[in-house]
Amino acid sequence: MELKPNKRVLVVEDAPNWRKLIGELLQEVASALDCTIEVVIASCFEEALSKIATMPYDCFTIDNKLPDGHRAKLLLDRIARLAPRVPVVVISGEVKPSDVRDFFRDYEIDEFFWKREFDPKKFKQRLTELLAPGEKIKGSMHQERSADNQKKLQRRLFLRYNCARQLLSVAIEDAERTIRFSADSDRQLNFDIEAFTVRADEARRSPKWRALIKGVGQDLYARLFADHPVVIEAYNRAMGMVDNRDEALSIVFSSTRDTLRLPVEFLNDGRDYLCLKHPFSRYLQEVHSRAPLKTYIASEKKLNLLIVASNTGGIPGVDEEIATLRKALSQMLSAKGIDHQIVALPTAKATYERVNNQLEQGGYHIWHYAGHGFYDMNSPELSHLVFWSQKDAQGERLFLTASDLQSIVNNTQLCLVYLSCCLGSAAGGPTELYEDDFLGLAEALAQARVNAIVGFRWPVSDVGAVALAQTFYSALVDGFDPQRALWRARRAISRGPQKRDDPTWASPVLIEQS
Repeated sequence: MELKPNKRVLVVEDAPNWRKLIGELLQEVASALDCTIEVVIASCFEEALSKIATMPYDCFTIDNKLPDGHRAKLLLDRIARLAPRVPVVVISGEVKPSDVRDFFRDYEIDEFFWKREFDPKKFKQRLTELLAPGEKIKGSMHQERSADNQKKLQRRLFLRYNCARQLLSVAIEDAERTIRFSADSDRQLNFDIEAFTVRADEARRSPKWRALIKGVGQDLYARLFADHPVVIEAYNRAMGMVDNRDEALSIVFSSTRDTLRLPVEFLNDGRDYLCLKHPFSRYLQEVHSRAPLKTYIASEKKLNLLIVASNTGGIPGVDEEIATLRKALSQMLSAKGIDHQIVALPTAKATYERVNNQLEQGGYHIWHYAGHGFYDMNSPELSHLVFWSQKDAQGERLFLTASDLQSIVNNTQLCLVYLSCCLGSAAGGPTELYEDDFLGLAEALAQARVNAIVGFRWPVSDVGAVALAQTFYSALVDGFDPQRALWRARRAISRGPQKRDDPTWASPVLIEQS
């Protein structure tokens, strides 16, 4: 008779009911793996140390607080020295969020469970993975990692707002979009979206805008993060997974389109703005999108770009902006060996009719617009870009509205649109949807299945707009990741000649449907 493989798990737990539950669940894991699991119990720190020193184990489950006053970190330190390759799971009823982060970052634990939200099914699934046959190699934050490994260590914190139920859920995804952790908050959100929108609009008109958006951001952080322990835990857990490297953790705020006006880009944890610490983007629920730009790049087909300037009064710098961008993009794409074609239309050539035709029939993947943008508060679907009716800046000014844009772009290949204009990302609320079909320019483009849209919440200076665009595209060509490209551009502006007194870093909004 063939003997089943034997495994041994040390359960460090002082509560009899939890020892019993964990033991029973481990036997179910044994059945699933067709093996036997010997469950060894330690009810205090000294007993755990003794048992670690006398026999080998295949896994440890550890309560955070032990009766002899020693907490899990002391035990984890010993395990790291005595059994560095053995999986560790921490189960706790009392722990600070910062401790959860430290467990993952400093001690490289494999999983963490709250006792108050303990899910036996998830516990069994995770222990089955950890105890399955095969070598388990625990990483080390002190090892040198290749660029490929650095990418694998990236994580995405996906914060989903259910507007109808006023609830939050949170998930951590790895670089392959596999969910590594998820949880639902049991606390309802209690905040007024309209009030936050008004405060953000008032801030842009004030000379004290920096102080005002910081107040908005800290109040938003309290509502979306601090009031929800599972969100704080997920954030700290994710930071631990990426060795506390801000740039390796991206944040996505997922909500319905009528909450696009909520200024989550101002989120501030009391130390800094999250959009400066981490790559940050928006995701619109129930909106379908075509594939992201990097997917198209991987196909090695020709990349087509349309760059348009439209100076219909008072913004002569837009023509210089697209001339500079055309030259820089051509050089950067050629250096990467990417086959491309760039069509640049200065104001003299960018008539209303020609831009319409180019967008609808040109087969473009990227469209950059530099010109005037207007948001219509009474009818957001009439928000518009402005073009001359005739060549050489002649004729009348014609409006390309949000609803027209959606219709024109919907059946094209456009993957990325960059609106270098005022109020490109301004959006209405749910009441506007009674009469209108679209809530603004950026939202209409998202409804047209454009994967990524960059637009400005506020008016910005010509100098700031040009600097942001140049840095964005320079970073975009390095990986074709719009979220990371905008993060690098924000940071560059915030460290530029005006530092953070230039509002250009705070104004952009990125909608990315991937």
